[in-house]
Amino acid sequence: CKNIVFVVTGSEVGLLKEFLRLEDTQSPLFGRHIPELRLEGFDHRDSIGFLRRGFEEAGLPYEEGVLERAVEYLDGVAGWLNEYGLRCVEKGVVSVEVAREVFQLAAKLEVEEVTAYSKNYPLILEALGRGMRRWSQIKRYLEQRLGRTLNDSELHRYLTNLANRGFIDKENEEYTILNPILAKHFSED
Repeated sequence: CKNIVFVVTGSEVGLLKEFLRLEDTQSPLFGRHIPELRLEGFDHRDSIGFLRRGFEEAGLPYEEGVLERAVEYLDGVAGWLNEYGLRCVEKGVVSVEVAREVFQLAAKLEVEEVTAYSKNYPLILEALGRGMRRWSQIKRYLEQRLGRTLNDSELHRYLTNLANRGFIDKENEEYTILNPILAKHFSED
């Protein structure tokens, strides 16, 4: 069959690449041109504009300060901004309380997702949220929380899996939380 194009989507691009074995010379896809399109969240200005246009279309009055606070909670995550807008329309009011409510829901669901992979993953995110960004700091924090010695290979596996699933990134020997909802959640605890 000629001219067949596959479009594969997902937020866990590291796992997808691993599954497709793109770097494996024995893989049928090795050496093929595989373009990648990454969609980032809205920046601050676009987030405000997204909410503003939605509320104007719905005929719902709003205050700029409330939109600013909502974006502080929900960052540029389009799905959560949309959920916020929908809930405001349903309640008939644009408020910071609704933004807080949506943030708490988002954080709960995203922590549950991380925990489903391993009960130790939230501990790593907790360490990062508390400013422990280097391998040795994360290891020490996990050992303290788990009450046992942690093998380097075990921590390496945890960090690699979190990176492959798009939860964290490593740059200049420091790890950071990529997901803005999780980053805010774990920095506030």
